[in-house]
Amino acid sequence: MEDAHICLPELYAEEGDEIIPIIGTSLFAVFDGHGGRFCADFASRHFVEVLSRNEKMVQFAKEMSSTDKEEKRQTLELLEDALRESFMDLDMELLRVAVEGTSNADIETETNDEGRTHQPEAMDESGTTIVVVVVTKCHIICANAGDSRAVYKTAGKASALSYDHKPTNESEESRIRNAGGFVNAGRVDGDLAVSRGLGDFRFKTSPHLKLEEQRVSPEPDIIVKTRNDEKDEFIILACDGIWDVATNQECVEFVSNIFCEGETDFGLACEEVLDICLRLGSKDNMTSLIVQLPALRIGEGGGVVARRQLLNDSKNANESQNQNELNENVET
Repeated sequence: MEDAHICLPELYAEEGDEIIPIIGTSLFAVFDGHGGRFCADFASRHFVEVLSRNEKMVQFAKEMSSTDKEEKRQTLELLEDALRESFMDLDMELLRVAVEGTSNADIETETNDEGRTHQPEAMDESGTTIVVVVVTKCHIICANAGDSRAVYKTAGKASALSYDHKPTNESEESRIRNAGGFVNAGRVDGDLAVSRGLGDFRFKTSPHLKLEEQRVSPEPDIIVKTRNDEKDEFIILACDGIWDVATNQECVEFVSNIFCEGETDFGLACEEVLDICLRLGSKDNMTSLIVQLPALRIGEGGGVVARRQLLNDSKNANESQNQNELNENVET
């Protein structure tokens, strides 16, 4: 399990010592690490820091604080550019740590939430996908690199906020080959199953190419949706352990059913999504994150606790029946 995530209720920008809050703007992210936990943990800790100090992010924050009017296209472009640049800048920071980590005491002693200390060499082979969703007063903006995914329910249906970056995608395979790599068994150089993300520096070794042109690129695709408070119910961000066994629409229906049955605890709702995917046969690590939007309505019922009780009752009934059949066979 090498995942990490961010839940930030109020996004902000930093200009020198000044903190500029961006009222009504939140940020959520999921990182699916591979080859070690270092990249996912480091990225989850430092992404907001890198984003908040980006010059275009500072400009976006000032624009948002100076008016209550609907966000202009030019203002949104500042945010999009800030997100794109922050993906690239964070990847460069990870590379700096990879090269200089042995002399960086802060990195040597950095620990994750479980108290594990990361050694600098632990990130040499590691990488992470990154999917980020920013919710403003009027828009939903998703930046994605890799095969973690975001989707939201609006007007009763699933609407994609991101698309997976797989090595077999035509545009991805073209970039990989132009960078001197190849795709075998659906993997970059027969090894890595995603074609974009942070870290994985062994796939970013062509000195004559830009960072976004390497075999594995940190450059995100960005999708912008206009919010509709009467139709938008929730957003799901999750790593590919979820999407391996569920389509966008199926996952939206899982979550909808949980809330229709009266669940009010979003943590339990996320747990239930994971349990469903386990029962469907997912073998990969899983992280799910659910963001409530105004049109969500919670039904009546016992929620996840009632579901679990029903599942246990059914399991016990089946075990009892199997035991009775076994006893009958023994007697016969």
